[in-house]
Amino acid sequence: MRFLAIDVGEKRIGLAITDPTNTIALEHSVVSPDQFKEKLQELFETEGVGAIVVGRPRNLNGDLGPQSKKIEDFIKKEVVGINIEIIWEDESLTSKMAEDELKRKGYSGKEIKEKVDVVAARIILESYLRRI
Repeated sequence: MRFLAIDVGEKRIGLAITDPTNTIALEHSVVSPDQFKEKLQELFETEGVGAIVVGRPRNLNGDLGPQSKKIEDFIKKEVVGINIEIIWEDESLTSKMAEDELKRKGYSGKEIKEKVDVVAARIILESYLRRI
C-alpha cells in the first residue's frame, strides 16, 4: 500500500505519492478539484494507493479554522465510494515552504504558481513519513 498526499486549494490540488517502499515522497501532479475524484480512483487502482494524507491547516493557536472545514467537506464528498483510509496532517506553512524552495531553485513567479501545490503536497507527505 502506498500513500498519496494532497494539498487542497481553491483552484488546484497538488498530489504527491510515496515510492513502493513508502520511504520517499515524490511529487506527482496537479489537478483541478473537478478532476480529483477521477485521478484518485486511477491512483487507487494503478498505483496501489491505500491511504491519502490530507493537508489540513490550523490557526496560529492550533485550532482548526474555516479552511480546514472546507477541506474536510471536500474530501468527504470526493472520497465517497472509494475504500481508502484518510489521514489528516497539519499543513501549516507548507505553501510558504514550497514557494521558498522553488525560489531557491530559480523558478519564476508563474512557474512557482504552477508548481507550489505539488511541492506542498510532497512536503506534507514528507512530514507524515517522518512521524510513522
